[in-house]
Amino acid sequence: MSSASIRLKRGREKPVRQGHPWIFSGAIADFPEAIGDGAIVDVVDAEGHWLARGYVNRRSQIQVRLLTWRQNEAVDEGFWRRRLAAAIALRAQLPELQRTNARRLVNAESDFLPGLTVDQYAEYLVLQAGTLAIDRQKVQLAETLMELTGAAGVIERSEMAVRKQEGLGAATGCLAGAPPAGMLEIHENGLRFQVDLLQGQKTGFYTDQRTNRQRVAAYCAGKRVLNAFSYTGAFAAFALAAGATVVTNLDASVEALVVAEANLRCNGYDPDRQASSIAGDVFEVLRDWRASNDPDLRFDVIILDPPKFAQNQQHLERAARL
Repeated sequence: MSSASIRLKRGREKPVRQGHPWIFSGAIADFPEAIGDGAIVDVVDAEGHWLARGYVNRRSQIQVRLLTWRQNEAVDEGFWRRRLAAAIALRAQLPELQRTNARRLVNAESDFLPGLTVDQYAEYLVLQAGTLAIDRQKVQLAETLMELTGAAGVIERSEMAVRKQEGLGAATGCLAGAPPAGMLEIHENGLRFQVDLLQGQKTGFYTDQRTNRQRVAAYCAGKRVLNAFSYTGAFAAFALAAGATVVTNLDASVEALVVAEANLRCNGYDPDRQASSIAGDVFEVLRDWRASNDPDLRFDVIILDPPKFAQNQQHLERAARL
């Protein structure tokens, strides 16, 4: 159990009692100097009544992230193992995840593990540590994940902007086991994709777009399809599988477009006949196409899956202009 405690201001305990996992600096009345950043602490109300337990970081606007609302639940090695096991077991029950070997195994606060994200790609796991406390715990977490899943390796891809708010820099590498020798092949709903766990965007593949890929494909039969911000072409493969006549992949990354062509080939499609790849800034290319009024640059279906334009409130105006 934690012996250190943080006291909230009067009237600020309601969100904690209701299960909200974050405590912002403005809600805290007393934060003892002796409590080190990353430490596990108890949270009490203004009268000293116990509320919850979590970890702290003064450098973050979210100064406490809560882990448990059970006073007799210690945050020890057994705690982390139980939480990880519960998250993994939940995914095993979800029917939509049975036709893929690429899935999110741990989704931070949604699995009562704030700051921790874990994705599975075939026999490998990719871990992201978004907070100081999780960063300090990541090697143990990786080893526990290896035991629970039988994974061949756990790769770290902690490159998120939120780490700066925690006083952390980017961190990548192999945390446990061994890294893959090269590109890794995964499957999703009958299609196959090459994934670069060490150099690819985010954790290698956008598993959160699984449902969208199927939904969009339903509109693509017999259509000319533009896949803008295409990355490695997953939407294009689903469009062709649904009967699209031709797909154009448009992305700023030449390297991503090369992988996109490889993904089409490994699914039995000819990128020279059934697809085209165009490297360039999507906004500039689309403006040029609009100005040209070329009928060959008109499409029946346009897929837009852009990157995040606004990292925070200060970026909203610029993002809206894009």
